Amino acid sequence: MSVSSPSSSPSSPLTPRTRSRLSRLGSETNIKVICRIRPANDAESRRGGKLLSVESETVVSVCSKEPGLALDFEFDRVFTEDSSQDEVYNESVKSTVEDFVQGYNGTILAYGQTGSGKSYTMMGPLNNSISQSRGIIPRISETIFESCKKRPDLAFNISVSFMEIYMEQIHDLLDPYSGTDHTRFMIQEDKNEGIYVRGLSEKSVTSPQDLELLLNEGLAIRTMSSTQMNADSSRSHAIFHIKLRSVNPTNKSTIKSNLFLVDLAGSEKVNKTGATGHSLEEAKKINSSLSRLGTVIYALTDGKSVHIPYRDSKLTRILQEALGGNSRTTLIVTCSPSTMNENETISTLRFGARAKNIRNVAHINMELSPSQMKEKLEQLEIDNRVQQVYISRLEQELGQWRQGPPLQSSETDEIALRDNKIAELENTVLTMKMENLKVAHEEESKMFKLENTLRRLNDKLSDIELINSNLRKHLIITEKLIESRDNRINKLEQFIANQRMQVQTESESFESKLAHLKDRIDAHEETIPIS
Repeated sequence: MSVSSPSSSPSSPLTPRTRSRLSRLGSETNIKVICRIRPANDAESRRGGKLLSVESETVVSVCSKEPGLALDFEFDRVFTEDSSQDEVYNESVKSTVEDFVQGYNGTILAYGQTGSGKSYTMMGPLNNSISQSRGIIPRISETIFESCKKRPDLAFNISVSFMEIYMEQIHDLLDPYSGTDHTRFMIQEDKNEGIYVRGLSEKSVTSPQDLELLLNEGLAIRTMSSTQMNADSSRSHAIFHIKLRSVNPTNKSTIKSNLFLVDLAGSEKVNKTGATGHSLEEAKKINSSLSRLGTVIYALTDGKSVHIPYRDSKLTRILQEALGGNSRTTLIVTCSPSTMNENETISTLRFGARAKNIRNVAHINMELSPSQMKEKLEQLEIDNRVQQVYISRLEQELGQWRQGPPLQSSETDEIALRDNKIAELENTVLTMKMENLKVAHEEESKMFKLENTLRRLNDKLSDIELINSNLRKHLIITEKLIESRDNRINKLEQFIANQRMQVQTESESFESKLAHLKDRIDAHEETIPIS
């Protein structure tokens, strides 16, 4: 069974007229989706079986115990457990970075189950500077500055910001003293800056070392904790934002571009992570945020939605351009290879397969100088005059044809029959396409609804787990109180028994002494003479 969505399906909130106009300005492309399978860990090697099989460089298959029921997912590229960080970057990400330097907006997201290798792919191992294992972001810093050096004719300015979305609140990772004043961070939009976070600190960089230093400073204060699934679990969505501005000194034109590098928090199942208390609340917020991301992707690809709910979460609002807008976007879905995580892995692969149908319209973000604007206006006026002359000539030719001899009746009938046949065939093809689209969308809709139902059930299960946890704690406390009372009762009963034995002993001793005294009295009375 192959999982893929029709490429002809509508996948953007843009109207046909707007999309056509933007397509002339830029290039319309699908989101690039990469699948990366991490190696099995010790627990998976001991207890789990093999779940995934890589059929080719673009197809991964989910193995099934039932013959003929394997699921095939097609992506732009599939990387196996043996793939290196270098391969993933050079073959899937580097082109997006090079386009960013040319003036295109770019976004790279990592999505997957907790512990599936997202942060390793994006950042590399923590506190490890070995070049072979460095992640995407450290490698990007080198590519950016190397590309800038190849354009000595341009003046470049590069700046970065780093934020996390934790419990649906924005934290500035480059300003550890921002504290809990979340009201200073507001998501806003204008025609020049696009969508941005007001109040977020922004720092200029002049070398790869500067960029990596800021990255490491931010990672040091990112919200992390340990769960049963991941010893270093990210509890927030991290967004590293690179801004590039290049100016041509000759004609004064300016190009501005943005690159968003996103390490999403991992989706979690509470019964596997063992989350309780505050960790459970974190997990519920993470799952809720990822669910809203899934809702946006579904709305972009179902072909029916007029409204796209970008504003339902801070994450989707900030990433609005990356999803159906002006950006060249790459999504990396990371997966466990083990049957121990079968449901989570299939859900991740379905997420990636659906996202692959989102179409973005990316264009170079250039601001022309006044002289260039004048030249462009003059050229457009010339083009307009040429088109007017051409239209006039066509109108003259049309008038001549209208004045010509009429067609024979037989020719007219033949043309009409052919036109009717063509229209009939076109309608048949269109009907078949629409039926296929309808079936595909209905199946995807069912899958999406089932996954949402599972998420809701998981949330309810989380609440039940919390209640059970509290009940277990209360039961333990109650058992301890009962045990303490039982011990006290036993001690009191032992004390009473001892007291009874002591009273009995003393009573027997008293009776013995009393009998002895009576004997002495009797003996004494016998010795007293009677007068």
